[in-house]
Amino acid sequence: MTRTRPRLVSAITPWICACWAVSASLSTANATVYYEGKDVTVLVGFQAGGTVRDAQTFASTWGKHVKGLPNFVVKTMPGGGGTTALNFLYERARPDGLTLFMGSLSPASWALGEQQLRARYEDLEVIGGITEVRVNYVRTDVVPGGMREPVDIMRAKNLKTSGVVPSSILDLLVRMPLDILGIDYRHVSGFPGGGTGIYAALKRGEVHMHDVSIRGYRTRAAEAVQSGEMMGLFYLAYVDDNGNIQKNPYVDELVTFSEFHQQIHGRMPSGPRWEALNWLVGLVSRLGLVVFAPPGTPAEAVAELRESYLRACDDPELQRASLARFGIPYGCVDFETSRAIIDSLVNVDPAIVEELRLAVPAGVSFY
Repeated sequence: MTRTRPRLVSAITPWICACWAVSASLSTANATVYYEGKDVTVLVGFQAGGTVRDAQTFASTWGKHVKGLPNFVVKTMPGGGGTTALNFLYERARPDGLTLFMGSLSPASWALGEQQLRARYEDLEVIGGITEVRVNYVRTDVVPGGMREPVDIMRAKNLKTSGVVPSSILDLLVRMPLDILGIDYRHVSGFPGGGTGIYAALKRGEVHMHDVSIRGYRTRAAEAVQSGEMMGLFYLAYVDDNGNIQKNPYVDELVTFSEFHQQIHGRMPSGPRWEALNWLVGLVSRLGLVVFAPPGTPAEAVAELRESYLRACDDPELQRASLARFGIPYGCVDFETSRAIIDSLVNVDPAIVEELRLAVPAGVSFY
């Protein structure tokens, strides 16, 4: 039997059509929420430690702000100072928006064209980032009779620094300041990470000095610092072209490296090694952690990840918890700013590249 649609009066027809349109639109939107009922894996390139903790904390909030409320799971994939996880994302992860990377950039590896970093930053989908403050601290028994104040580091004997891969920021940010200060040391690389490897070695006295985020310094190292077993030296802050130190208003227990250098030598740091260090610090302080999705991830997924990332960054509960525990908020970086910082790696000053080439292999032994 053929059905005929009843004819509606003209005054009612537009209203009903509009309702049908809205209903159809909502139905379609609800049926196509990309992340509904899915799991999102966040890869972190270290064993348990500060980066893993930051990823877990942020991911638990992020999942609440993604349309469809997916389940975020942090998975550790240690190796190569984080490059193993990043290479996996670039080469093997399915480009479906369900596998992400959260970790540090490897600016020196990138600038030097090291083969172990096969991932191409320009091809990856940048989601956003987090600013970071890096701190150098040391065992006080590295000085005969014990350190009483940070400047006593100049009297250190047989100082051993620590890291994961010679070209990683963990390695370079602890070594290059010592080069600039004129302190002799021996560098031991090859630890699996800061929390599980380096800090344990520090506690055993196998190494003496470490670079860590301000969050790690105020939590993991806090007891050892309070007891006098360890001591903070300085935090690393970028110095702009006008000579202005970009201090962090949430860090008041330590001076900046530039101020520390002035205490020791009576002047601001200078020279090729300083220029290379300041370049690294400028990158890390503005984009300490970055979130990537694989190349070719659907535009719908990328857009939702970027938007929800910013919604998570603005979450009052997340920021209150960060301030309460670490004394510093999450300094989130949007997609556009993160992309611009990463794109700046394409044209690195050749003088800085050459200085990094000299700095990376010098005096390194392996754990």
